[in-house]
Amino acid sequence: SELRSFALLLAQLDPSLETVIGVTRCSDGPGEGTSMSSYVAAHEQGLRSDKTLGFHTGSGAQILGLVPDFRPEDVATQGIGVLIQYDLKNWSTSSGVKGPEVTSTSRKEGGGGGKACSALERFREVLGEMQHPLEEDQLQTGFFMLGLDSLELLRVLNRMSAWAHRALPASFLLDFPSVSEAAAELERMAPNGASGSAADPATALDVMKEVFAELRCPLTEEKLSLGFFQLGIDSLEMNRITKRLSAWLGRELPSTSLLDFPSVRALASELDRRRSGGSAAAAPARRDGDGAPSGGYDAKDAKVPIDKELLIQVQKKFKEKYSSAQNKKKIAGLVSKFSSNKSAYLKALEPLRVELEGSALLSLGVIEDLQSKSVEKGRRDVERSLKIFRRFQEVSEHEQD
Repeated sequence: SELRSFALLLAQLDPSLETVIGVTRCSDGPGEGTSMSSYVAAHEQGLRSDKTLGFHTGSGAQILGLVPDFRPEDVATQGIGVLIQYDLKNWSTSSGVKGPEVTSTSRKEGGGGGKACSALERFREVLGEMQHPLEEDQLQTGFFMLGLDSLELLRVLNRMSAWAHRALPASFLLDFPSVSEAAAELERMAPNGASGSAADPATALDVMKEVFAELRCPLTEEKLSLGFFQLGIDSLEMNRITKRLSAWLGRELPSTSLLDFPSVRALASELDRRRSGGSAAAAPARRDGDGAPSGGYDAKDAKVPIDKELLIQVQKKFKEKYSSAQNKKKIAGLVSKFSSNKSAYLKALEPLRVELEGSALLSLGVIEDLQSKSVEKGRRDVERSLKIFRRFQEVSEHEQD
């Protein structure tokens, strides 16, 4: 059950996936004189209970049909498998396992009458009830490492949703490497009546610096001109940053937002502009370390590396490349393989970056070859042009997409 929950929660992180389908076998056979279709139908109608089918249907799966010759050597089940499907959009709430309802008492967990408890105190209480006392030396441990099964994880998620007065994402407990970091995030998410909330960061860059500090990867000045993959963060960390920025901005950002911008600074600048309600007045041009303008200004203030029409084509091409299911799987595979070694991850990712971004830039004539230096120069040219043309609606619309 733990492996299944992990697989489904991981699948929910990919916005392009809607369902997960698999083939299972029945624990028992239908017996002599009974067909498999009748046996499975009896399980669905509640007339009999098959342990393996119940494992899936009891957690929200639907039975789609039978698969003949699934295991021909399995005489008891007549060699027939059962096709099942999990609906990822509804799985967390229709799994058939529900935690305590949010009663008037449970609502006080986050605030109201009496002294409000903290998120960490609530975690301790819930885990204690489940005979998993949370010791001090376990605060830096992830939830799966605490020995919780999938049903217990769901129970914790439901109780913490009640504490925070909001439905937490199904993957919430897996988005953080430790209990203490999950608790800290809940404190920020909680309404004022819970246990107090921190002051809202002033800028998007402040938000990102805060998250990177929590990830023990301080966002220094020299890193602001780098793209997010160059910073060595994995897909779960990118998802965490996107969620925090969405909360700060007050609107949901696309899952590809961090990949739609060539640098941290470029993304921060655009989000600040959106939060302020539109384009700010033109400011005097400022120069970054490469001599490129980095503020609001007209195109006449600097040499334009890529014209506006070509830039829009590049934006479309980059989004197309990174949004494909095939490339998302490639990136996820690298993250999984090198999760404990970021330098090895970056080294392994470089050929894919050259393949995706380089092929896009090459096909549009922005660069002349696929050498790493050419690709990096092309990306810098894209970033500089974005700074110049971002004020134009045609360009900003593509960034928002």
